[in-house]
Amino acid sequence: MVMRGATLKEVQEILGHRTFAMTLRYAHLSPAHLRGAVDRLDGLTSGMLVNVNNLSSSSAHEVKKPDLVRKA
Repeated sequence: MVMRGATLKEVQEILGHRTFAMTLRYAHLSPAHLRGAVDRLDGLTSGMLVNVNNLSSSSAHEVKKPDLVRKA
């Protein structure tokens, strides 16, 4: 059911499992389906990654606090 688009929550309710753990016990996804899930992550985080090689050692640990006082 999951490999055809159902969520694990839907499977739990359809099969009448009282606990999510019971549903997970029987949820065995094929390697191809899992690979597809990993492929959907491709490029998802590329814009959020920071090149740590370009950071100096002092600025890598520096935390800047926002200026909360408004200037008139």
